[in-house]
Amino acid sequence: MALVATTVLVAAGFVPRLAVTSALLDDTTGWVSTTITTKACIGQAGAHTYVSQALDAAAPLLRWSFSGTLPAGTLPLPSPPTGATPADSGTSPAMAISGLLGCDPAELTTPAGTPGSLILTQGAGGALTASAPTTLGASFTWLLWTSLVPGAHGELASLTGASGDLMLGVSAGAVQLTYPTSGGPVTTPAVPLPDGAAHLVAVTFTGSAVDLVVDGVASPGATTSWATGASILAVGAPAHATNAGAAVDEVTVLGTAYSAAQLADLVDLDHGPASRPVP
Repeated sequence: MALVATTVLVAAGFVPRLAVTSALLDDTTGWVSTTITTKACIGQAGAHTYVSQALDAAAPLLRWSFSGTLPAGTLPLPSPPTGATPADSGTSPAMAISGLLGCDPAELTTPAGTPGSLILTQGAGGALTASAPTTLGASFTWLLWTSLVPGAHGELASLTGASGDLMLGVSAGAVQLTYPTSGGPVTTPAVPLPDGAAHLVAVTFTGSAVDLVVDGVASPGATTSWATGASILAVGAPAHATNAGAAVDEVTVLGTAYSAAQLADLVDLDHGPASRPVP
């Protein structure tokens, strides 16, 4: 579920925390309570299709899950030159044992690690960066799940190609996409992300059309000069910028442009059946 490459990470900055990944009741469960109190993923995943299974089936070009370790094929931001500002500290974002989805990939079918997410500290510098480019075709979907801290602002993630950056940023708890045009960078209207909840944030690209889609709802489309080809993914802030306070999970690049309806279906998969009537 991650890039197949040699792991070259500095294992520093890991933050152990209690697991808080919520559990889903699947179709074999007969509980009436709407409060989910028990895990229903391990050994029972076949009864319900979860987000991670759907993404795996889509043959992603790139997939970063944070289950116990940082994914292979990633690098912390290189150390800054002498005299750089604190925002250019070059440290890798921390890992936390705190999955955002109802069933983390680590919980599906058999235990395969510890559910986790990548933690970006508000105002800190540093990004988790792909150690090799991903070649993107004429259309693609770039998506991630995120949960913001109150008042979050700063950078969330980016795709960098030969013609510039597609940058997801956060301002006053709302996400926006900045993209290149012939007249310079343009930023979309911000879409609020209520604190504490997990949200699916996606960017779809076809030809020169780019769209920001949040929780399956598309913003007005835009035209960009950004060109496909070899591109580097990063989660966190580039040099001379700072991170938005957020947890990030299941960062994925797909080789087709998903519709808003398809993305809404992914959101529904994560919710799953919350309660079942007594048989």
